[in-house]
Amino acid sequence: MFLTCLLGTTLFVDRSGDRAQVWPLQFLGDTRRVRKYSWGSATLAYLYRQLGMASRADCKGMGGCLTLLQSWIYEYFPCLRDQKLGTRGVVCGEPFAKKWEGELMNERLDHYHRVLDNMTDEFVFWCPFGLRPGEMVSRSLYSGVIRCMSVEEMYDPSRCLRQFGYVQTIPSDPLPPVDVCRSANVKMYSLSYGPGLSELWKAPHCHSVQLDSISRPVQKPEDIGLQGLLKEYDEATP
Repeated sequence: MFLTCLLGTTLFVDRSGDRAQVWPLQFLGDTRRVRKYSWGSATLAYLYRQLGMASRADCKGMGGCLTLLQSWIYEYFPCLRDQKLGTRGVVCGEPFAKKWEGELMNERLDHYHRVLDNMTDEFVFWCPFGLRPGEMVSRSLYSGVIRCMSVEEMYDPSRCLRQFGYVQTIPSDPLPPVDVCRSANVKMYSLSYGPGLSELWKAPHCHSVQLDSISRPVQKPEDIGLQGLLKEYDEATP
């Protein structure tokens, strides 16, 4: 029952608000194999898809693991945290979201609109997990397609090098999907990269970003800002 609740109402939440997903139940038949599945990448792929669907004109809700999204926002955008929001130590193995505790926020939507409109790169805390998170969790450097059942989404660390303690460089062009539909109708939203790219996940160590070959570690505060990247874009643009 606990796993059913965790998967259906926390990690893979739909937009209904009162129903749980049932498809994860097929993976709980043999509890000895539960730990062997890549639940983290599946959760991230599902959340990416929900973010894409939420951008459609007729979408009126959003699914996915919003606890993950909210925790990510708190870590990287301190200006979006409530002033009353406190932190506490998290024991290794506990959910990292337990770090945050506080009362219900009273800020209105227009407040966050103003904050986002006036935000610059100086307001972003790029390395909340240390300067070299890629060395601690090598799987985070995997570059390719991540999946959750039929959902396929691209994960490319080279597009966010500052989160890994490296100077952001101009990334390569994203790999185009072989089949895509991003119409205004959220029910028609679909995206697929084909069987070739989907197979990359079976050998993630062979498809990882080599940070030192495309960038250099951050050494001074201005390395984290946008000025150097904008200069590169200006030099590369006719």
